[in-house]
Amino acid sequence: MSIASPLHDALAAARQALVVGDAHVGIERGLQALLLARDQGDASSAAAAGTLVAHHLFSAGHFEDALYHGHQALLQWQRQHDHDHVCEVLVMLASACSDIGVDNEALEFAQQAFDIARAKGLAPRLNQALSLLGALHGRLGDWDRGETLLLQALSRARDRHDEGAVLVALNGLTALLVEMHATLGEAGDPERAVAAAQRALRHARHALVLAQDQPNPFRRVIVRSNAAGALQANDRAEEALAMLRECRAAALADGQRALALKAWTGEAKALLRLGRHDEAAAALDEVFGRLQDSDHPKASIDALRLRLSLAERQGDLARADQHSADLALRVLRRQRKADALSAALQEAADRVQGALSRVESEWLDLQRNGAPKTH
Repeated sequence: MSIASPLHDALAAARQALVVGDAHVGIERGLQALLLARDQGDASSAAAAGTLVAHHLFSAGHFEDALYHGHQALLQWQRQHDHDHVCEVLVMLASACSDIGVDNEALEFAQQAFDIARAKGLAPRLNQALSLLGALHGRLGDWDRGETLLLQALSRARDRHDEGAVLVALNGLTALLVEMHATLGEAGDPERAVAAAQRALRHARHALVLAQDQPNPFRRVIVRSNAAGALQANDRAEEALAMLRECRAAALADGQRALALKAWTGEAKALLRLGRHDEAAAALDEVFGRLQDSDHPKASIDALRLRLSLAERQGDLARADQHSADLALRVLRRQRKADALSAALQEAADRVQGALSRVESEWLDLQRNGAPKTH
């Protein structure tokens, strides 16, 4: 029978906070566990605490802090040859990199997670990496490849009766296809755009059913906000608006600022589609008001694009020009920040790759054959 201790209590509280989606408590208790573990020289507990802190910081939208704690935990797991946890942290690092626009490092971390999971026979981690690789390729505009990888992840998850992995793949497919719909529509390919929107809604419906049983509100809100995007893509803006308002309220109640900003921006987009310009402007004002003391460059860029669209629809050319200039400046700042982070992250990725050099890499097979071997 194990003996309770302040360290074990703090770790247990941080883990439970991750289950229920309480990032505030999770960060506080995780940091407490991290300090206690370091004081006691307990490397395994320090790695576990650092991993939990990184997950909670990521869910709260503090991506750079999540990268710092995640990298520290990664090095500790690596020294312990704990490949399962190495893969877990690599996936989180890749997701955080993607959210701050450091795309090359995101792909590199995801690639490493896939290689390690494949070589070590870690089926759940392999599925995580596969879903993430699909999502990352989609975000980079390689829609067909991204969809193929996510469909492979979905098939594997269903074969393993892993509902959590099924939900991740379905949610990834929904988000990718919504973006694909928008891009194809702008490119003048309406037939493929409509087909992508229809596939997005089909996946979203399945995801919504599975998400109902999720104890973590963070995951439920993500799934519902992406489903709202699928509704919008299928010209069902009123339904999307209602769902996004529910998402925003839930995210604010749980302190999930990044998700709340995403939902608010989605609201503005739906309101613009419905021609309710004053309400759209008010929603965007809320976004920018809450961005003043936070750092979510993607949210600010997305919201500013909508402000530009609103000004153009209202025929306010002077305001449109100002928004266009502000948008260009924000994009440039985001790129400069991403470039500054890239060097440090590349060093981290190189250190992990070097330490795991004996892990058999199958990335060349993926590049040659167009998809990972997942048997």
